[in-house]
Amino acid sequence: MMDKIKAHKIQEEYRSKLPAHELLTNLRWYFLSSEKAMAARNSKVDEVVLRQVQRKELQNAPLLFRARTTQY
Repeated sequence: MMDKIKAHKIQEEYRSKLPAHELLTNLRWYFLSSEKAMAARNSKVDEVVLRQVQRKELQNAPLLFRARTTQY
């Protein structure tokens, strides 16, 4: 009985994450392996934003601000 409840909880948690995963994938996001993520964070576990990726994306993407397109 406990195995069935545990399996249901795991299945429910997995299904609840699918919409977010699909959205991020459609936005061209992709998941990094733990090793690649730690390398991108310079081995700092508290570093959430990958600064190199952020900088690269901001340089390549025009941003709309107050109805003007600005290239950074």
